[in-house]
Amino acid sequence: MYCPLCKAEYKPEIKVCADCKVTLIDSLPEIPELEEINWVELGKFDGKVHAEMVEEILDNNNIAHFFKADFLTTTFGITGVGAIGGTARLYVPEDDYETARQLMGDIIE
Repeated sequence: MYCPLCKAEYKPEIKVCADCKVTLIDSLPEIPELEEINWVELGKFDGKVHAEMVEEILDNNNIAHFFKADFLTTTFGITGVGAIGGTARLYVPEDDYETARQLMGDIIE
């Protein structure tokens, strides 16, 4: 028996989750496998701030994305905008690359 909320497993004779106070079910639904995504670099930005502005455009157009910042930003959380050599690379799924490029226009290199 399993709790449908917290996913805790119980012995067959238990009928209600002790934590969630809900009726247990016989089995949990199978979790679908995540599709494999091939991420490609959309552009390189001077500092995290510029990448975050582009992220907002991608968010508004429902395009998945992530950015990888330079070592100091990634490791220590230092987000100095004017840091020499500070860069961030923005990635999108390969299937969305062309749409994302069109949305960015001249914003990215």
